[in-house]
Amino acid sequence: MQKRKQILTVMIVITFVLLLLANFLHGIWRTIAWIAMIVSLLLFALFWSALWRCPKCGKHLGRLGDGEKVCPHCGEPLE
Repeated sequence: MQKRKQILTVMIVITFVLLLLANFLHGIWRTIAWIAMIVSLLLFALFWSALWRCPKCGKHLGRLGDGEKVCPHCGEPLE
């Protein structure tokens, strides 16, 4: 579970860096940065839906509250 969170966090950071770049660049480079940011957001959504699942029941975990350490569907303890 920890590795999955790291992957998702890195993807969020990359998206924000691309957003910052898109604001400072001009011309074709700005367009390229915006396209890369959109692709990054789509990949983030894909990875989030694929990786953020319970290891036991396989159901999507959704939004877990602070300190929530069990699957809301089956009660399996999460790492």
